[in-house]
Amino acid sequence: MSGPLHAKHKMEMAWAAEVHDPCRAMEIPFRLKQSSDIYTELGINGLSLHHAGKAGHEADPSTVPLIREYPETALALLPFVEHGQRFIRAEYRLYEEGYKAKAVAATAGARPSTPVLA
Repeated sequence: MSGPLHAKHKMEMAWAAEVHDPCRAMEIPFRLKQSSDIYTELGINGLSLHHAGKAGHEADPSTVPLIREYPETALALLPFVEHGQRFIRAEYRLYEEGYKAKAVAATAGARPSTPVLA
């Protein structure tokens, strides 16, 4: 999501990976447009950086492949042209740290579950 609500509804790259991985296994095209930011088309390499980090690699944000797959169609599509802004390493770390901090805060503020009476 981009725009004023981006901070409230932030895209978690782990969630995107949970959707992408089964799609990849089933050979279903998957396209990640962007991460969450006030400006559109920022963080177009976020999912690839997430996958690299999950595998224990520190990928170069300027060369990591983008996950922008398109289905085959009867009509020819225009050739892919990179559009948008890639994260640099420091931006990606801040993005991930911001999401983790939000998740911890949400967990800390959560009310204990109420037992269900049968």
